Amino acid sequence: APPSARMKQFHKLNPEAFYSAYITASTAAGEGPAGHVVGFKVGIKNNHENFVVILLTTSFGAIILTIFLLILVSRKKIRESMKTILMSWIPIWLHENVPKAENSSAIKSIQ
Repeated sequence: APPSARMKQFHKLNPEAFYSAYITASTAAGEGPAGHVVGFKVGIKNNHENFVVILLTTSFGAIILTIFLLILVSRKKIRESMKTILMSWIPIWLHENVPKAENSSAIKSIQ
């Protein structure tokens, strides 16, 4: 018969305790000798704490980025450079000067 693998999960372990474990093999001939003893501690996994850390980190980053951008925009030379760069990215039809219809001689002749 082919060997089979089994998995054992332990739930509700104390995160402050230190645990020891070893593995043995069991066949039709009986159980084999104990394997190497491994010591371990259980880490705390609290989704609420992870969410709070991510939220605070993201908020702090957004605040710092906003302050940095406000400082940049407050400087006239930098603001003009940013405007030049942004204007090169924006399609021309969004920022080109269009004649005002009320100043048109054709419109004035109709009135």
